[in-house]
Amino acid sequence: MDRRFVLSSLIAALACAGCGVTESRTVGVPSPDPVRLLAERPALPVTYMTEDGPQSIDWGKEPGDGPAELRICEDGEGAFRSWSEGGVEWAVPSVAQTVCAFETEKAALDTYASQSLLAVGGEDWPNFETGSGAETVPSGVNSLDVLGADEWEIGCGIGEPDSGCAVWTFRARYGQVLAKVEFVAAPGSIRFEQMRDLVKSIDTAVGADS
Repeated sequence: MDRRFVLSSLIAALACAGCGVTESRTVGVPSPDPVRLLAERPALPVTYMTEDGPQSIDWGKEPGDGPAELRICEDGEGAFRSWSEGGVEWAVPSVAQTVCAFETEKAALDTYASQSLLAVGGEDWPNFETGSGAETVPSGVNSLDVLGADEWEIGCGIGEPDSGCAVWTFRARYGQVLAKVEFVAAPGSIRFEQMRDLVKSIDTAVGADS
């Protein structure tokens, strides 16, 4: 099964934050190369929390990154890069970045809207019965308002967003480009502050060239 689909399916009922759309970017600009928008050295968490206390992470880039046919990109061009403990495929903790580049901003808008975190959440996962979804969004989410994305959302799929989350997902749209960042630990968790630093570093990489 496609790993990108599996990671997306992990997310429960995740709430939307920062979803206001800013002014549109130029229409008709050729879509950028999604591979160029993959982060080279993101701010990966140095440690994660386990029952035995903080554990360090020996991050390594997993093999097989680059252009990819991704279901979430629909008719856009996709690229994928991931990091894991030791750089071993399927090892955890792991961080994955996906980028989709579309020919038009409308295509990116439509895809972004159709794949909201609430839409991809599953009923059999934790946090589903949060009603408005407030419990999946960290209280300090406004600290991400500095991002260069036109619109974005973040949510905690497994755990507590203000104390420790095992599955974080961040989605954003930059004109004709969509980007997703996912952190997964099993077991274990990281705090929002660590996920925020990761998101900011990838936002810088994507926003600079999109």
